[in-house]
Amino acid sequence: MSGGLRALIETRANGRCEYCMAPVAICAYTFHIEHCIPRSAGGSSDASNLALACAACNLRKSTHTSALDPETNNKVALFHPVKEKWANHFQLKGTLIIGRTSTGRATAAFLQLNSPRRRAARAAWLATGLWP
Repeated sequence: MSGGLRALIETRANGRCEYCMAPVAICAYTFHIEHCIPRSAGGSSDASNLALACAACNLRKSTHTSALDPETNNKVALFHPVKEKWANHFQLKGTLIIGRTSTGRATAAFLQLNSPRRRAARAAWLATGLWP
């Protein structure tokens, strides 16, 4: 991947994981460039299908594009951070990321956005002003 494409994606993401909003600035590793729709499913490698993702989100998502909404038990598409707005699908309540929609609920559950470690990290980011 070209440095220019990576820079474009990092800038668009405002230096945050586009799924959990983890800030790049305090993580001790380079965030992944993730295919929202995997190449194996016909996804492209252009900016419209690439998202900045922390290791936890990218490794958990892998090649998945859908998951079960825990409220309805229906299979729904996972959040596509390039095509959809985070705030339309999620809200922060304390240190919890709450799904506002079936896509938000399925994504939060599937990517384990509210695991104890993530909530602890989010509490620190909130306390220091590093979480949006």
